[in-house]
Amino acid sequence: MRQRLLKKEIARHWRELEAAVAEQALPEDELAKKLLAAWDEFRLYARPPWAEQWDHGRRQVAACLAAAAKEQWQEAATLLEDVKRLTTGCHSKYKR
Repeated sequence: MRQRLLKKEIARHWRELEAAVAEQALPEDELAKKLLAAWDEFRLYARPPWAEQWDHGRRQVAACLAAAAKEQWQEAATLLEDVKRLTTGCHSKYKR
């Protein structure tokens, strides 16, 4: 049950981050903290086949947040796209 709630929380925060980057608006500090905290908590559910990709995605999200904080919008957008591709690839490989 907690796993499902975390997925929804991550998705909600992710949409907020996407909107902030698209609008070239600084994401709120609270958004960054909540997104990364939910991402870290969900790590408990990561299975060995995709745990490494999950960790890589977390690093990319953190880098995106850092780029946005510096108003490096192109870099932030590129990192968002990288995470989307990673997510799509993982879901097609591992999601059942």
